[in-house]
Amino acid sequence: GYLGGEELASAYASADYFIYASVSETFGQVYLEAMASGTPVIAAEGGQLKEFFITGEHGYLWEPDNLDSAEEAINLAMKNRNYLSMKARQQALKHSWDAASNQLNDIYYEAIKIHHDKEKKKKKNTNKLKHIWNVFYYFIVWLFCNSLALFLMAPFVRVSSPQSIAAEKRNKNNNNNNSFEQNHNSTMTKKLSFS
Repeated sequence: GYLGGEELASAYASADYFIYASVSETFGQVYLEAMASGTPVIAAEGGQLKEFFITGEHGYLWEPDNLDSAEEAINLAMKNRNYLSMKARQQALKHSWDAASNQLNDIYYEAIKIHHDKEKKKKKNTNKLKHIWNVFYYFIVWLFCNSLALFLMAPFVRVSSPQSIAAEKRNKNNNNNNSFEQNHNSTMTKKLSFS
């Protein structure tokens, strides 16, 4: 009949081996229940055992519909029951509800950490972009203000190149010399006219 909880665990623990001939066990729960009680598993090979069962470590498997293979698996299991029992229990504990919830917590933690790291990196990149934008913005403002100032001051400022300054000095000197000569000539003319 149906057993559950402590009765089921006690039934598994009282058995020397858990022999299961069906290949239709979907989730492999009965194998884990037996292994959790320290009972080695002897079973027909099926896809449900691949996730957690290692033949020779947790029990033995036989080829479905092959009685010679089943007999060989039982004989091998009988030779090292204590070792199989210990390893079966250790493996089952890795798949207990506590272990499953810890694994789920680890997965959630990793997902949150990855999301947090992505957000942090995104924020860092956003800050870099903001900094670059600010530098560009202030440069444009500076350029505009200086251009505006030059435009407004241009009518009042006379800008000369070194060549034009030198030419201007020459012209001034020539004008001074010419006016000196004119003054000198007119003074000489006056002197001559009085003499």
